[in-house]
Amino acid sequence: MGGHGPRPGNFPTEASVDNDSTLYVGLDVHKESITVAYAINGGEVESMGKIGTTPTDIARLCKLQTGEFVN
Repeated sequence: MGGHGPRPGNFPTEASVDNDSTLYVGLDVHKESITVAYAINGGEVESMGKIGTTPTDIARLCKLQTGEFVN
């Protein structure tokens, strides 16, 4: 899965999520991939796509959420 999956533009930005917002993240975990989706304040679910299952893939996803994305 390397090189594919969520990118910074797929995740909500500070402009779309304020401090009073709740960000829900859903993970559909399989042996070789994880499908990621999110919803803000219980609103419409947005798909982010698939990522790999390595610790690096998961760390990259976490960094997207904190605005520290490193390619």
